[in-house]
Amino acid sequence: MLELLLGESATSADDLVPAADNGTDPTRLSRSAGASYGHMNLGGGLSQNTLELFYSSPITDDGKTAARLMVPLVQNDVAGRNTHSLSDIGLSITNVVNLTPRYGIVVAGEVTFDTANQTEGGTGKNVFKATLAYVNFLPGGIIFAPTLGQSNSIWGQRSRADIDMTVLDFYLVPKLGSSRFFVTLDPAINSNWELGTQYLSFAVTTGYSLGPAFGGSSQIYVRSSTYAGGERAANWGIEVGYKVLRF
Repeated sequence: MLELLLGESATSADDLVPAADNGTDPTRLSRSAGASYGHMNLGGGLSQNTLELFYSSPITDDGKTAARLMVPLVQNDVAGRNTHSLSDIGLSITNVVNLTPRYGIVVAGEVTFDTANQTEGGTGKNVFKATLAYVNFLPGGIIFAPTLGQSNSIWGQRSRADIDMTVLDFYLVPKLGSSRFFVTLDPAINSNWELGTQYLSFAVTTGYSLGPAFGGSSQIYVRSSTYAGGERAANWGIEVGYKVLRF
């Protein structure tokens, strides 16, 4: 858990910041590892299934900077294949620029590498994504973190389309009565500048803390998502996952 800046009262911090570190607070960069499996309905009778393995860990002594590795295996029936293959591996660095009992500022840079074994399993591009989040700690333990993400292809296969995508996400974590359950809400505006399209999305993640495991704390979660707009990238999706934190 990150230490609060000096000079702020402990009482104020306890009133505004949730005590439990369940992975929903963007300013808490705990070590974590896990796996998830997701199904995405792409429309037109097409779908995509993704198995992702991930690992994240602080890389500085103050715990304000962390690295995250994501390794996805994708089965996409666009080409009629029914087996999973390696997709584009991602590596990100996240830094908590500022943290007070009332707000935090978080920045991140992520590179997704063109490592897919199959054409339909990746973008064909090496993509850089920059993210900026303003994390508000509201009364009652609520977290509201508007987040702006910008993705651009930086090099890759010339035959594949360039990527220029902006996502404005209004991340919200309500405070629940039970410390073992958690919920996050993600309404977002997605703008694909390369294609000149825009659509809305809304995701809900519901999780449950299982208790001690592998020297840390384990949890399971389900994330459901839906998309709206005539130019949407998909119709709906669902993902289930298992994660171990703070080991």
